[in-house]
Amino acid sequence: MNYISKVMRLQLVNRWTFIGVPLMVLGGSLLIVILLGLVVPNDGVMITGAAQAPLWYFIVVGVQALSLTFPFSQAMSVTRRDYFLGTLATFILFSLAFGVVFLVLALIEQATSGWGVDTLVFAIPWLLNTGWLAMILSVAALALVMFLIGLWMATIYKRWGTVVIVAISLGLGLVLVGVIALITYFQWWPAVLTWVVGQTPMSVAGWLLILIVVLSAGSFLTLRKVTT
Repeated sequence: MNYISKVMRLQLVNRWTFIGVPLMVLGGSLLIVILLGLVVPNDGVMITGAAQAPLWYFIVVGVQALSLTFPFSQAMSVTRRDYFLGTLATFILFSLAFGVVFLVLALIEQATSGWGVDTLVFAIPWLLNTGWLAMILSVAALALVMFLIGLWMATIYKRWGTVVIVAISLGLGLVLVGVIALITYFQWWPAVLTWVVGQTPMSVAGWLLILIVVLSAGSFLTLRKVTT
């Protein structure tokens, strides 16, 4: 636990990465949405996806978490296991914090009738109507997935280089195209759409938990062979 806490402190040396930039991205996207709501005519409530902006940055944070701190951790004689656990604990902490911030902003948005311009960024009924805990957990799970995607990408790059990263990306793209082709060929789209519509925030969090386990295992197994 001592080494794990050291890794967490190491990750938080540059708090701007975990706190400052995500808040700037979130605040900037919200400001743009409010300005659009003021200048663009809107007869009803407008729902936007601006809240996803920080999530894409979390991938960058995941990459930086390894590339900027892993060499220092090895100089501190931290094992790869402790480094991974400390980094994962940091990701979980900030994922939960993001979920709480998301909820608070959703409540403010709800109380101000969509920031005064009838625009929903956080108070999406599908999320908010299922309860606060479900909302926090589902948003936190999605944030954690993004962190871990970045971490695994960085470990793969450190272990095998750019060629393997590109090959994996192309492979995943081909798999996605193949799945879409199968669904189209067998005319499964109505069943797929029915299944998607029937999902709840907690069920989505459950599916994301499976993905989190896969990403965590892949990151750790790759990290075991990474050199500084």
